[in-house]
Amino acid sequence: MSSLILGFSTSHGTAEVCAANAQGHLVFSYHIEDYRQQSAELLPRLVAALAAHGLQSSAFAALAVNIGPGGFTSLRTACGIAQGLGTAWHLPVLV
Repeated sequence: MSSLILGFSTSHGTAEVCAANAQGHLVFSYHIEDYRQQSAELLPRLVAALAAHGLQSSAFAALAVNIGPGGFTSLRTACGIAQGLGTAWHLPVLV
């Protein structure tokens, strides 16, 4: 059963990604301090986190993304990844 939410936030310089259940308990989370590396590291680190926790797209009910305020390039990274995964995984994207 799909019960996890996968969240992305890049609005404040540090990229943060987490997966949480309906009760708000974290399954995993990670962050990328260097804003210049967010677009290069976010997706490969997500793939590694999913593999490390034995998760597939079917584990998720939705994706969530923080849309700001923040820098255009950073926000574009999170929105682009959430939108792309939402389309590929057939999941809603919550903003």
